Amino acid sequence: TSNLAATICGVEGWLPARAGSPLFSLESLQGLWPDIKVDLRGKFTGAVTGSAKCDAYLWARDHYLSAGKCHPSLMAYMVDAFTQRPGEPGVRYPSLDNSTLANRDYYIAEKAFFMDLNVWPDETPVDDPGQRPGLDREILFSILKAQYERNEGKCFTTVGGFIPWDQKYTNHGLEDRSKHEPIPGLYKQLGISGEGRAFGNHDPVPTEWEYAAILSAHNAVMDADALGLVYMGNASAWRHFPLRERYEQNPPPPLPDLEQKTYVLIYMGDYDSAAWLQRHVPAFFRDPARGRVPIGWAFNPNLADRAPIVFDYVYRHKSALDWFIAGDSGAGYLNPNLLIGDRLGSGLPDALDLWVAHNTRYYQRFGYTITGFVINGFHGKMPLRIQEAYSRFSPDGVGMQLGFDQPLVNGTPFLRHTRDIYPQAEHPEAAADEMRQFLKGEKPRFVIYRWILQSPTMVETVSRLCRERHPEENWEFCDPYTFFRLYRKYLESGGAPMRQ
Repeated sequence: TSNLAATICGVEGWLPARAGSPLFSLESLQGLWPDIKVDLRGKFTGAVTGSAKCDAYLWARDHYLSAGKCHPSLMAYMVDAFTQRPGEPGVRYPSLDNSTLANRDYYIAEKAFFMDLNVWPDETPVDDPGQRPGLDREILFSILKAQYERNEGKCFTTVGGFIPWDQKYTNHGLEDRSKHEPIPGLYKQLGISGEGRAFGNHDPVPTEWEYAAILSAHNAVMDADALGLVYMGNASAWRHFPLRERYEQNPPPPLPDLEQKTYVLIYMGDYDSAAWLQRHVPAFFRDPARGRVPIGWAFNPNLADRAPIVFDYVYRHKSALDWFIAGDSGAGYLNPNLLIGDRLGSGLPDALDLWVAHNTRYYQRFGYTITGFVINGFHGKMPLRIQEAYSRFSPDGVGMQLGFDQPLVNGTPFLRHTRDIYPQAEHPEAAADEMRQFLKGEKPRFVIYRWILQSPTMVETVSRLCRERHPEENWEFCDPYTFFRLYRKYLESGGAPMRQ
């Protein structure tokens, strides 16, 4: 009921309070408490679905979402007040920074609907083991369908939050948690232990992908505050920062001649979360190497809704070698292949034109013309029809997780990423050697390496080490415009597409 309380208080303008909280017994507060408006204790018994948890969400759906009281294009998928240590006695919260508690003010202020449900059809969740397998997923589908009906299919919905994979819905605890770190050693640095079990059957990354697929099939995108960098407070205040109507990119540099080189684009992600963005921009934009190396910062433009001050800051302080491109899939993380066709049986019509309009609005505001990384998860190569859609709002280039139909569509070059690289400060030479390892074929070559939460200093260091340790490869580290324009020129001159 903690998520129900967040939904209700946003809509009604009330305050949530936990039953039995020590606050109620503080003498200094006696007589100051307002009357209790809604008491959720014991309200849900499982009489409707066989699950008290699912009954609660259906009640909230009917009384607040379907009743038209919640935000038509914003929701929150945030872990509820279930213990962070399943399998241990009592209720434990050893990592409040990762509880999403501080993130909720923005979504409450915007009257978002809150939810926390399992995505898999073949298991029961650890927080409700008595329900039949797949019931959580069915309720999630029904809530997202109600959200679609709420906005009449006229817009995409942004869903804040992320799969709480260290606590629920995954097999975390059966294997080394470090396998899922965005940067090796990050969790140790942040003081996050490897303890705990989530008691599910599926790996964390496939669970993320299944969640992304479900959102995609219901015209929804993620603002993905994932484990380790979840904390983001006071966005309810920062949302009022007055962004300009238009922000200008640096102009593309003059196009050099195409030579027998290894052309490299380092994709600087993953910024599909306003929390991750806000945590790293202050440090990375003070990095002494920024301005000495070309960087395409992959900041999803829809994050400006929750972190507008960050976008204003980076555009005001960009160097001549800073450019901005979209990250995961565009103006929000989804699987574009699920915007057409059966759409996981959701019953929703195609949303490809709506996706073009959604992206066009954000791309035009921030001068974006490149999408650095499109994720399709489990859902295969991108068909030509969706490539054509991307060419309408991302004409200068598209980087891909998976394959696609044609390398050049309406003048827009498409190129699959070569490899994820995780440089480590202690041994940056290992990253340079790994990048060399994945080079194939003859020059000219075009390769994209995905880096996550890395600094300009690391870019400068590793690019130097590539040249020093492997000079025969004739490395050219490019800004995103030069990279994709040269690849377009290469393709138009009859060059064979880079192997996917």
